This record gives sequence, structure tokens and C-alpha cells, in this order.
Amino acid sequence: MIKLLQKSALIIALSLPFMAYANSAASLTAHEEAAVDFCSFATEGVMRIAAARQVGIDKAKLVGELNQSMGAMRSQMAAATADTLDQYWKDATERLYQEPIYDSEPDKQAFVMAVGESSFNHCLEQTLAAPKA
Repeated sequence: MIKLLQKSALIIALSLPFMAYANSAASLTAHEEAAVDFCSFATEGVMRIAAARQVGIDKAKLVGELNQSMGAMRSQMAAATADTLDQYWKDATERLYQEPIYDSEPDKQAFVMAVGESSFNHCLEQTLAAPKA
């Protein structure tokens, strides 16, 4: 029990500078927050596409599922946002289905994580560079 308390105290002590930094960091503008929200959602989809590729799901089946999902989501978002998201996922599907399927589970997971990181960064750069509506 004492070890647990010591570890907890150490974790709290080490996290205090990070919490102070997080509370003092500059806040995001509404445009930046919207970009982060959109790119987080778009990247989640891209990572699912990458994972589908790595488990061997047929491209035509995946495209059908994406079309069905987009159809259901269109009523919940602005038309321009839905069109952008739809195109983003279609482009990702084309690109990711040219990649090999890796043999080991760690390689598959690393691929999906790398795709996610790259996708989020690229999306954020593009979204923030676009003129504000």
C-alpha cells in the first residue's frame, strides 16, 4: 500500500508542471478548434480505412460501407463539410489500398498509427491554410 501511495505521489508531482503548462497555453481560435474537430473525425475514418486494409477487407466492400455511412451522416453536417469528408475518405481509400498488407500484428498496428498521425497533420495543415468561410 505504501508503494502505491509513493507511486501516486510521484506521478502527481511529475505531472504538476505539465498541468500548469496546459492551463497557461494559448487558447485556440474558433477556426482552429473547428479544424481540430474536423481533422480528428476525418483521421478516425482514415485509420479505420487503414485497419480495414490491414485485415484484408475487400476494397469494394469498404467503399460500399463508406458510402452508406456518409449517406447517414450527411443530414448531420453542412453539405460542404460532408462533401469534403467524403472526398477525403475516398482519396485515403485509393491511397491506402495501394499499400501492402503487413505480416505481423505489430507492423499492422504501426502502419495504422503512422497513417493516423500523417493524416491528422496533413488535414490540419490543409484546413488551417484554407480561407476562412
